[in-house]
Amino acid sequence: MKKRILLGIGISVGLLLITEASAAGPVRGPGKPAPTHDAEKKATVDDNAAIPGADIDWALQEVIGQVATAADEVGENDPAYTVSVIDVRNARLQIYRKSSAADNFDLQRYRALAPAGVSIVFESAALSAKEIENLYRLISTMEPAFQAAGIRLHSWGPDYASGMRIHYTAKTPGIPPSLLEKLEIYGPGTVAFKVGSVESLTSFAGADRQADTSPFAGGARVHGPNRDGGTSPAQCTSNFAAKSTGNGQYYAMTAWHCYKPTDKRFWAIAGGSATNYIGSVSSTDAAKDVAFIPVANGQKTVPLVYDGDHNNPQQLKLVNGSASPQVGNLVCNSGATLSVVCDVRISGTQKWKAENYYTGAISPEIYGFRAAKENGGPAAAKGDSGGPVFRLNSNDQYATALGLMSNADVTEWMPCPWWVTAGTQCTRVVYLTDIAATARAHSLVLSNFS
Repeated sequence: MKKRILLGIGISVGLLLITEASAAGPVRGPGKPAPTHDAEKKATVDDNAAIPGADIDWALQEVIGQVATAADEVGENDPAYTVSVIDVRNARLQIYRKSSAADNFDLQRYRALAPAGVSIVFESAALSAKEIENLYRLISTMEPAFQAAGIRLHSWGPDYASGMRIHYTAKTPGIPPSLLEKLEIYGPGTVAFKVGSVESLTSFAGADRQADTSPFAGGARVHGPNRDGGTSPAQCTSNFAAKSTGNGQYYAMTAWHCYKPTDKRFWAIAGGSATNYIGSVSSTDAAKDVAFIPVANGQKTVPLVYDGDHNNPQQLKLVNGSASPQVGNLVCNSGATLSVVCDVRISGTQKWKAENYYTGAISPEIYGFRAAKENGGPAAAKGDSGGPVFRLNSNDQYATALGLMSNADVTEWMPCPWWVTAGTQCTRVVYLTDIAATARAHSLVLSNFS
């Protein structure tokens, strides 16, 4: 069970973003000069006096990440091992284990991994990694039985200290004892259920990524205002829908480099030249290339993501959780231009900078991941900036939120498929940020709105 690996960090060799100008405006690409800007110009982050996470010691995180990788390898021979959790601010690695009276594993094997300045802390877990893996399989096989009982499971995952937690929707709260008994294979109380309030997918049968409306989903075409003195608004893609755990506010998100600091409004395309107003950016995190848009009064977002191809812009999947991207993950990108692209492999970590479409301001260094289409085809296109990156699970029925598409490798531009507007650029390699960690830092949830 690999956790937050930081290996092979690379440097982006350019600032060509996957933001698309409107049809009336220019499209940047190879052979076309980038707009000039002051080399000393800094990112415009006028809403955030302090960005959560900006104080992270990335060098230390890499060191602890390497310790976590080594701990995972030791854990393969430790029947009680559950997971290792990186705690950079306290310079420690937390190791969760399901210990028992018969536990005689030599914990010094873990302690010996830590260099000077990094501590190893052991925490008690309700389930081991193997038991969690077995429960994931069991829950998936039992989904039809729950559906037959009128219960729709929409997310599940471990609370390492207390066991497996399952969120569900049903007309009548309560789990039949016969089903609960089949899940409690590791003892009473190791599996718990919580009634969720995620609305039925059928409620949004008329939704369309090219004409989104409230309740807004992730992966839809969005745009900001016109450039000063021009008619070329940034056309980008909405990231996952979000909800504040503090005040219950619904949020849409997109890339920081797509927003205009002097006019922070965003719209969804409603068909033709009509638009649906989403809201105005309230805060940004340039170091994560993200802008947060509280939706206007009377509107909301919903934890769904557009995941249909270009022939099916109405298809949605339920977002049933979030997780930090991991090197080796096979993921899907959802963009307004290229639609959904799966079989994209996260091949390593990456750092780069983003350039704001409106001002030319340059962000701080962004730490994230590099992903490429497995068969050599395009992974993203101009206009896909801000789009969701997710992992499919449970027989491709649900999506786990992972990332935000931010940038692209300028050496990997390639022709787009026939159905993409002529002149649009596509890329095989895309750079993505960890939207799960960003959401946590800003007290937002990406699933299980309640």
